[in-house]
Amino acid sequence: MTATMTTPVWNGTCHPAADLFPMLEDTELASLVAAIKEHGLNNPGWLLPDGTLLDGRNRRLACEQAGVEMRWQVYEGNDETGFAISENVERRHLTTGQKAMAALAAVPLFEAQAKARQSAAGGDNRKALEADPPQALEDTPTTPAPKKQRAPQARDEAAKAFKTNGRAVAAAKRVAEKAPAIAAKVAAGTLALDAADKEVRTQVAKESYLERQATWDRAANSKGKQWEIMHGDFRDMLASLDDGSVDAIVTDPPYPDEFLPLWGDLAKHALRVLRPGAPLIAWSGQYRLMEVLNHLCGPLRYQWTLCLDLPGSNARFRGTNMIQTWKPIIICTAGQWGPHAWEKDRVTSPGKDQELYEWQQNPDPAAELIRRYVPEGGLVLDPFTGVGSFGVAALTAGRRFLGVEMNDERHLEACQRLAATVWKVAA
Repeated sequence: MTATMTTPVWNGTCHPAADLFPMLEDTELASLVAAIKEHGLNNPGWLLPDGTLLDGRNRRLACEQAGVEMRWQVYEGNDETGFAISENVERRHLTTGQKAMAALAAVPLFEAQAKARQSAAGGDNRKALEADPPQALEDTPTTPAPKKQRAPQARDEAAKAFKTNGRAVAAAKRVAEKAPAIAAKVAAGTLALDAADKEVRTQVAKESYLERQATWDRAANSKGKQWEIMHGDFRDMLASLDDGSVDAIVTDPPYPDEFLPLWGDLAKHALRVLRPGAPLIAWSGQYRLMEVLNHLCGPLRYQWTLCLDLPGSNARFRGTNMIQTWKPIIICTAGQWGPHAWEKDRVTSPGKDQELYEWQQNPDPAAELIRRYVPEGGLVLDPFTGVGSFGVAALTAGRRFLGVEMNDERHLEACQRLAATVWKVAA
């Protein structure tokens, strides 16, 4: 790289590498204009020999607004893209996302450079062969050709130039392809790349799920929709249900003290949506069992407490010095409990099933109770769906399922599990 002493003139065009970096915001540009007015232009811009601007767009604009003559130097090196990037990447205060987005935009420039190098190397080799063609040698020991080193990928070269990494550029590419509006926020520095990538990944997962669900629905739900999981607070979602439209509520509400009022809300909604005589079957913790019953048994009629055996459980409760080996399952009804067969008040869990979620329940005991107390083809409701264990239980028992879940990730996981369950049952 050298700088000529002639007076260069900008021809009005910009090199693509100069456009990789965003222009200054209005406040930053105003500060630069004020500084140039007071102190003059400290660093000239750079032009190519033909007058194309390589670096200095903001300084040129600031000089124009400040009424100061812009000064230029001429770049005569052989790495225009690398030079333009190096002049800006340290001077500009760019976020990780902005660097990755700029590197992504620079990939085609590095690809073009790589092709130009390959073309030049090919031409040099052809000239050498024409000048000194190879001669056949006899009885000459051969030396293995040195192993060729893999040429760096354009993406990696761009990432290195912008002082970021290939993974960040790959994330930028994913965001740019799937959500251009979100990518624009990352490029502007108003949204972190990690947050944008997470949002896009979630959206892609949802789109993929919807595509798969459409296929599953066509194959397995030909006789009508078998399940649905609403996304939101159950107190809002259940308002859309008709009175007496649910054949059973099978659920596992959260146990901590701060969630105790939800049991009262659950009871009020259950009284309306359950058909007369239909049960609410609820898993409950031991520690606040009395408060839970008080919330439920105002609107609903208490019927029984089942024992859910927990083989291998050794949860210890300080204060009572109790080691838990079973869990209560409360049965309440909207009015008199409808007729059903004689059954023992004990079910057994085959073990913990917490692969997807800390509070995940094993679906087997729920499936057994659903078969006992819900008519064939009946609708089972779980207002606290979690990752969908009770929905799996309902579908495998041949019943329909309606769930409600607030959490985005658990809602998506539950939908995927139930769609896959319908497919397996149909198969």
